[in-house]
Amino acid sequence: MDLVKIDGVVYDVLVSAIEEKPSIVEGKNSGTALYKQREIRDIAGIKYAHSITFSPNDEAPELFDKLFSYLFDNIRESVMLEVVHGQQTISYEAAYSTGGRRVAYISKKKDADTEEETDFIGWDDLTVEFRSIETVVNAGV
Repeated sequence: MDLVKIDGVVYDVLVSAIEEKPSIVEGKNSGTALYKQREIRDIAGIKYAHSITFSPNDEAPELFDKLFSYLFDNIRESVMLEVVHGQQTISYEAAYSTGGRRVAYISKKKDADTEEETDFIGWDDLTVEFRSIETVVNAGV
């Protein structure tokens, strides 16, 4: 069972893949020593990022479109992200700036009343790169 909640709104979409991408945050004292050219690290903490791939639920494909519209039709500084997938739960304030989706198919649909044909686009996947707003400070460093 997948749960996708963004800014408190639940989207009935599937989570196809999650890739975690942590990165070390260096402090202002990081650099290279002049004498032996040794790297000096001032580790401030770690930031987490996740590349999450969403897929449409066959029973409610319009919610997949609503998720894309919410994320990319308006500019937001960040969103509250909560994703439950299998045994993993991801929950943090996340910034994002890139995403991509693939077309699964394009078909013609005929309106029964007007006999007019329109193009219908079915989407396959949506991958969004989320990254945490805050640095998790390492207490043991």
